[in-house]
Amino acid sequence: MRAFRTAISKQGLAATETELYGICNSLLRSAFPDATVFVLDRLGGFDQSKLQHVLTVEVFQDIPAALKQTPLHELPENSHQAHVIKIGIQKNLDDEVRGWKAICPHGLHHDSTLLPLYDLPAVVEDTSGAQWGAVMYANATRTIGDGKVSTLESVTLNACLHGLPKYQDVATCIRRVLSRMEDHVYRRSREVSLETLSPEMLLGHLCHAPFNDPIAKPNDPTALQQSKLGWSFRLWQTQVENLRVVRDTSRCLYQLHSDLQRHGDSLAPRNPIDDLQDLIRTMLAIANDEFTESAPSAMNLDQLAGWLPSLIRGCAHGDLHGRNVLVGCYRDDVDNPTVFDYELSRSDLLIGWDFVKLECELKSRCLITMYEKHDMQGFIAAVYAFEQKLAEKTAETRNVSWHQLLSLPADTPESRLQHLLLAIRQEAAHSLDRDDRRGEWYQEYLMLQLIYGVSTVRYQQSPRMKTAVYIGASVAASRSRWTRLLTQWDASRFEIIRDRSQSDDWQMPQPLIGWRAGCEVAKAWIATNDPQRHADAERLLRELIAEFPHAEELWEHLAFALLQLGRVDDAKKCLNDALRQFEVHTEELLCRLGRIEKDEAHKHFHAERWSAAMSHFEASFRHYSDAEHLERGHYPAINKAATRLYVAACLKHLGQPTHAERDLEIARTIARDLIETFPTWRPVTAEDELWHLATVAEAHAIAGNDAQADQYYDAALQHKLIQPSSRESITRQRERNAELIRHCAG
Repeated sequence: MRAFRTAISKQGLAATETELYGICNSLLRSAFPDATVFVLDRLGGFDQSKLQHVLTVEVFQDIPAALKQTPLHELPENSHQAHVIKIGIQKNLDDEVRGWKAICPHGLHHDSTLLPLYDLPAVVEDTSGAQWGAVMYANATRTIGDGKVSTLESVTLNACLHGLPKYQDVATCIRRVLSRMEDHVYRRSREVSLETLSPEMLLGHLCHAPFNDPIAKPNDPTALQQSKLGWSFRLWQTQVENLRVVRDTSRCLYQLHSDLQRHGDSLAPRNPIDDLQDLIRTMLAIANDEFTESAPSAMNLDQLAGWLPSLIRGCAHGDLHGRNVLVGCYRDDVDNPTVFDYELSRSDLLIGWDFVKLECELKSRCLITMYEKHDMQGFIAAVYAFEQKLAEKTAETRNVSWHQLLSLPADTPESRLQHLLLAIRQEAAHSLDRDDRRGEWYQEYLMLQLIYGVSTVRYQQSPRMKTAVYIGASVAASRSRWTRLLTQWDASRFEIIRDRSQSDDWQMPQPLIGWRAGCEVAKAWIATNDPQRHADAERLLRELIAEFPHAEELWEHLAFALLQLGRVDDAKKCLNDALRQFEVHTEELLCRLGRIEKDEAHKHFHAERWSAAMSHFEASFRHYSDAEHLERGHYPAINKAATRLYVAACLKHLGQPTHAERDLEIARTIARDLIETFPTWRPVTAEDELWHLATVAEAHAIAGNDAQADQYYDAALQHKLIQPSSRESITRQRERNAELIRHCAG
């Protein structure tokens, strides 16, 4: 009772033990006026923040004097009953009764898993004026009769960590809960095709809101409770507190991005956090994008609908997790699961949310306990490996049956947890994979998983809990069809941003909510020939860095803006600060440093200060080498070859022909290796084709393949997209390299 009294005192209500007991006694006497009531236990799983207290009680009707001494098991069946009573603030309990009535199966009077819920006609007012009431979960004899009662979360933890209770028994409890929900609740559902919805209805559908109120008003707390994704949509346009959450999310994701990158061997083809960041950006922009307010949102939503799976809506619990499912425990056996807490239940919700929430809640808490002795880096690596394995196992159901998959032995904490989560997914597949949408259940499940990560992580206080939730959502995002839409959608969106930012009267909206759109504006300003725009870009990028210091890309573009302003030393300081701050570096940042050193080297080279030039070329070579090592990109590789060629030229001028010949051979080896990779280069834009031709031409020239070099140079100079400035740059590079090679080889 102590924890409950503490929660009450924090709310300024009924702080004394005497008053608490008085409230309980008054409510129980009013509920059962002609009976004797024994409070047997206080169950776990209640929400203290809502001042709810869950009791198991046994009620004895008045017994004739002749039977007073009769043992309990010999009394008539109707003389005593067991119930679960929830006592709390009346307005909170009213929500639960309404929720139960919304999904209550017709004609259901008794079920060991779904206990019928009744509002008890008793209200007690405490000294603070708060009204207390009670609701009764009827016919709890089986639950109470099993002795100790525990939460599903607790028995799941014990089964995974210690092997007792048996994980198979816990899986049976999970299946029983979800199968009973399917039989009595989920069966009353229907498929909703997103392509037939209006934009407003589509947003409401994704917001998990009741269908008759598709867009919940921001100041409507009842509707907001039902809008899981709706919270995420409204982060873009509501309270200051929500803006802080977006910023914190961005910081957290970028730190996690770097942490995951340290385990890069397992992250092919790209870091999954990228997909989650894309998802968050897309959802926020769809809701209310002040950067593209002239673009009709209906067009974006129509495009979105074409990529999203159809979803199943209907009666659902709405808040199913491991602490409001209670199970009976007898020694090492568990049985008789019972579902509680119906306050968020409705007749028109996404039923897949129940499965996803139950999985994510159990999974994140188990992973934190399983890996509690790991440091943060080890924890991240372990959670990521677990999520990948779980996704791979789920994908195997395309070729093997669930029965085969779940028949495999589970003799480690990870394998036991995986077994229990696959049991949840098996029931999800049964409920969501209707005859006319075979195979779609997993796409719906993935989408709801990543929505859970985006919308629910804001309520998690523990850094490890946030990390576990984000990684789970990221792996889901990386496997969802939605991610294929994001790159297309972002490309068109950022093009609009760049175009509009060129207007003289355009101003960056305040407060800054995300950093990517602002970064695009800064890039557009840097690309102009206007020094004032360059200064504006510097100011904007510094503001963004102050808000989002973990976004490494901002530092790279700030350095470029400083270079455009002629402040080379400031640019070098900016990039070196970024090198110290970020343990994992990007190719762009390292190449930018390489370019600065190379430009400095060229100044000394043309002034015939050979030693100084060689020193800067060596520094440039080191930066390009580090960049090339990250992604094996052709841009840093060709610059490695070119800087080595200049080092050879400097050595020749310094009277060291042997060393010059050695460095020339190093440059040629790098160029030959690069030429071998040319067939794998994939242009992203049409202009990339031009620069790929120029790059491979330079590589052939350095390697000494003059005929091939001429062939590719001619192809580049004849390319349909070549501009006068590009033609001049390629021609100058061709002549300079030819002169350097003749000098080094002569």
